[in-house]
Amino acid sequence: MSIVKRFLNSETEEPESEMPVFEGELTFLNPNNGFAILSEEINDDVATKFIDKLYRTAFTSPDPIIIIFNSPGGEVYASIAIIDAIQSVPNKTVGLTLGRASSGAFYAHQACDYRIMTKNSVLFWHEMIWSPENMIRTNAESMKFHQDYKKLNDHLINFFKKRMKITPENWK
Repeated sequence: MSIVKRFLNSETEEPESEMPVFEGELTFLNPNNGFAILSEEINDDVATKFIDKLYRTAFTSPDPIIIIFNSPGGEVYASIAIIDAIQSVPNKTVGLTLGRASSGAFYAHQACDYRIMTKNSVLFWHEMIWSPENMIRTNAESMKFHQDYKKLNDHLINFFKKRMKITPENWK
């Protein structure tokens, strides 16, 4: 039995009772859809390989791409590259978390058009942890780093709040 059939309403099997039943667009997913897997700590090399696989899959078929997540996250800019790639493909994307989507992988999961988790999966979010690439030597460099950090961190937080429909009243 395919993972997609297990979690999506299909002709041969209904989802488990505690799993949501998806209708409409998601019912056209099938085991022949393209897959991309993100299952390592995210760094530039992992991001490059993932993006290559994602684009090759997108340009091979107009069908939805299923992105399987089981990643602890990783480097900020590598994660942002993955987010941008997911949002740039013309195909619908379905993020399926098996295990965990933590840190940068959490944000990448939010970039998908549809997001699915198993009942044992974990999404883990935290504010961005970002260290300067070079030693900060002056107050001006420190202020610039802090401003850049705040801008990028606020952008990522607002991105996921919008995707998860979190209102200002609920964000505390």
